Amino acid sequence: MWKRLDKPESEQKEFLEMHSGYKPETLEALQEEVDRCQQMKWENMQTYLTRLESEALRLASLCCVDEKIIQLPNDSDKQDPEILINHLETILEQLNQTYYLYRPVYECIAVYESSWKQLIDVEARLKDPSIFSNRGGILLKTEKEKKRLLKEVERTEKEAISAIEQYELKSSSHFLLSNGKTFTEHINERWNNYKTLKDTSKSRRSIVPTTSNNSNSTISNNNTGNTTRPTSANLTGSPVAHT
Repeated sequence: MWKRLDKPESEQKEFLEMHSGYKPETLEALQEEVDRCQQMKWENMQTYLTRLESEALRLASLCCVDEKIIQLPNDSDKQDPEILINHLETILEQLNQTYYLYRPVYECIAVYESSWKQLIDVEARLKDPSIFSNRGGILLKTEKEKKRLLKEVERTEKEAISAIEQYELKSSSHFLLSNGKTFTEHINERWNNYKTLKDTSKSRRSIVPTTSNNSNSTISNNNTGNTTRPTSANLTGSPVAHT
């Protein structure tokens, strides 16, 4: 709560140093500080609410949970900020418990997601027609970056699946995403969509008139051999739970 209320770290540290241990006076001081923070929370309700939402969205993303989880149930009063704050605080507590339970898995998935996002960003740059007229070898550099990221995505996929398998071996339970699918199903669907979009993009380019044969040849050569994805056969193991 201190962070959400912008309490300086120096003051946090000073308070904790002054009130360590479990003496009655220490517990009393802690309760007084909680009460004071609660009062500040309601006095700065909108700012506090905004930070709660931001924190909940970030944690939901880390936990591979749909961001709709932060929304109030249909029968709740959406105009009452107090109800929304209480709801978000409850969701955050649940998400924190979930994150720390599966932390090694979520950390690997976060690295994979970061690599995937970078790959998609590079693909977007390669679709920009201006890249073919830029000097300084921008196209070649971007193609090399894409090649590197494809390998990085493959590596992080394997690490995430390995972490999931280790968790499942220890817990004898399934690790499923919030949509009920396994991580492998998720990445396979993602790659299928990726390939479909690239095939569609190629088809559109093939029917666009070109001003010269040379430019058409350049585009064709620069898009050869770069859409291969690591197949499921290349991935380490399978996330099916062991009993």
